[in-house]
Order: sequence, then structure tokens, then C-alpha cells
Amino acid sequence: MLETLLEKKARWLSGDGPEADIVIESGGILARNLADLPFPGQASDDELHNVLDRVLGAMEGHDIFRAGQFFMVEHLEPRVVRFLVERRLISPDMERARGPRGVWLSDDQAFSVMVNGRDHVRLQVRSSGFNVDEVWTRLSHADDLLGNVLDFAFHDKYGYLSASVSEVGTGFGLFALAHLAGLAMSNRILAEGEKARESGHRIEGLFGPVSEGLGEMFTVANTATLGRSEEEIQFNLRHLVTGLLESERRARQQLHADGARAFEDRVGRAAGIARGAHLLEFSEALSLLSSLRLGRAMELTKDYTYKQLNKTLYAAQPAHLAMRAGQDCDELTLSMKRADLFRSTFS
Repeated sequence: MLETLLEKKARWLSGDGPEADIVIESGGILARNLADLPFPGQASDDELHNVLDRVLGAMEGHDIFRAGQFFMVEHLEPRVVRFLVERRLISPDMERARGPRGVWLSDDQAFSVMVNGRDHVRLQVRSSGFNVDEVWTRLSHADDLLGNVLDFAFHDKYGYLSASVSEVGTGFGLFALAHLAGLAMSNRILAEGEKARESGHRIEGLFGPVSEGLGEMFTVANTATLGRSEEEIQFNLRHLVTGLLESERRARQQLHADGARAFEDRVGRAAGIARGAHLLEFSEALSLLSSLRLGRAMELTKDYTYKQLNKTLYAAQPAHLAMRAGQDCDELTLSMKRADLFRSTFS
């Protein structure tokens, strides 16, 4: 069943999209709610079942929903739900929600429809590299198909209504997951975060606070949807990320120019540990992946691909390792299995 997702190709991890040396993936969400029913947090089980029946009925017969499968989240084992959250196929809100809820997942894992999480319907599309045009095209098409059948809650002044005030308006969230090692190593990521906030965006650490910078992986996303069109949201995020990419490339070049031997030593040591480790904690694994990715981007090595690095970034997470093992694992076992993963990938 869901275990097959470990083996299926995730198109958004292919590493072949625009700006793929820095941007691992880009994606977007659309939050929608049915006009005649309470938000999921206030709805009864009967009302939630009603939502499920209507949304699944609206999806029937459309080609874009054929190549995929629907899962009732409350019937899944906790380990499987954690796996879906780690893979970002469902939101943490969906994990925390109660009552009848589910998710439809496309076979390529690039498209999902969450039902009865924080909102009645949450569409999500992901793409390899920095490809916001593809993301919006697929989201908009799915939204039009469902909107032709379902009556979404809409206010003439405020726009689409959501259980989250921050998503009222277009309900459109757009993001890019970027490897900003140069800015992090130069101690400039917090300043970039301040600049992003001023323009209605946020920069967050993928695996913790920005200040910790685990893996030097950061999500860049819009925070404002009210009073801004979908086109404005795309333009503004594209402008912000383009500037970040330019700053990141300059920072990397400067770091290499100031200390080429130290830079190359970081990459070489990471490669050696990745090939030889027998115990590997998650935080150390993230650090190794950051260094290896830098080495690939700076053409210090061609021993591995962005696709390998992207897949390992997700596969090294605890629930992914437990899913592959077929059982929950303690920390020591996870460290052993993570090291096995790195040795098999990078040797």
C-alpha cells in the first residue's frame, strides 16, 4: 500500500528543474472550504463525511485525478502518518486533525488533495527546481475543475475564506525550498529573513529554527494572500528568490576565494564520512548533505547527482527509515540504518 511510495519516483526530487543546484523544489497550495459547512475544526463527523463524499465525487471522471490513490488518514498507522508528514505529502495540521479525513496522492507524488485537515480542501503541487509557473498552472486547473462542482466559501470583499486568517484572500501559498549554505556560512541568513518579512514573505529552516540552520536548507514562502492576486504572489516570490539566488552564488564564490583549501576540505571530509560512517545522527546527516551539495554545485566533485542528494535528504528522516524497516526503531537503530543508507548511496 503506502509502503510503495518509498519505491515510486518522486518527480519533485528529480533534481533537473530550473536553478536545481540551489532550489531543491518549489510548490504551492490552495486552501478552499465548502460554503455551507463549518470548518473542519468545528464540524461533526457526519459533516466531515459529507465533505469527503462531495470532494471525492467532484474529483471523479477527471484525467488529472486518475493516476493516484486516496487514503483515509485516521486509518493509517502513526508511523505511516509521520512518514507522510516528513515527505510533506500531508501537512502537520492533517496529522493533528481528528475525525474523518484523507488525502489523495498522485502516483508521481507531485500532486495531493488533502480533505478535512485545517480546511475542507487543500490542493498541493510540487515541482523540481524553481518552477512556479508549472506549480500555478496545475493548481489553477485543479481548482477550476473542483470549483465547477463545489460551492467554495467566498466573500465579495475578502475573497476565499479559510480556517486560517493568514490564508484568507486567494488562499494561495507559494514556496521554494533552497540550499542557502553560502548565506548561512556568511551569517547573513537572519538579515535576509528580515528583508523577506518586510515584503510579506518568510524564510524558515526546513528542519528547525532559522538560527540553527540545520542542513542549511530553508523554505522561502509568501505570508500575505489578502489583497494580492495570484499573479502578484508569483511575481513577488519570483523576485525575492531570484535575488536570494544571486546573493547565494556570490557568497559561495567569496567563501571559496577567501579559503579554497578549507572549503574543499569540508567537502572532502563529508564525502569520506558519508562513505564510511556506521552511526549517523540526523543532524550530522544534514550537515554532510549540505557539504556534499556544495561540492556538487561548486564542481569540486561529480561523484553524485542532485537527484541522489535530494532523495537522501528525505530518506534519512526517522519515519522514512522506520517505514523501510517495517517497524518503529530506537535512536541507535535509526543511526545505524541512516549510516547504511549513506554508505550505499555515496560509495
